Amino acid sequence: ETGVAKLKTVPNITAFHTMGLAEPNDGTGFMFGAHIMKDPEGMKPYIEGVTPVIAKFDCLYLARTSTVSHIAGDFKPDRVAIMRGGVQ
Repeated sequence: ETGVAKLKTVPNITAFHTMGLAEPNDGTGFMFGAHIMKDPEGMKPYIEGVTPVIAKFDCLYLARTSTVSHIAGDFKPDRVAIMRGGVQ
């Protein structure tokens, strides 16, 4: 087995796929957040306000989505965020 089929057989592995990743450059770090949203309405102020906060750290969102394709593992996030920022 190879690829996704093999990944699905490995215990204690969680993998998922989402769209929107940019090519990395030297000095760039990528941060990934995977969440289970228990209170989507309660998260709205955070989601709306976090972009200017992370911009102060030379960080920007490449993807924020609730469209997540689960590939393997027990953890099944219903929201994923991918951010790119300068590494100090």
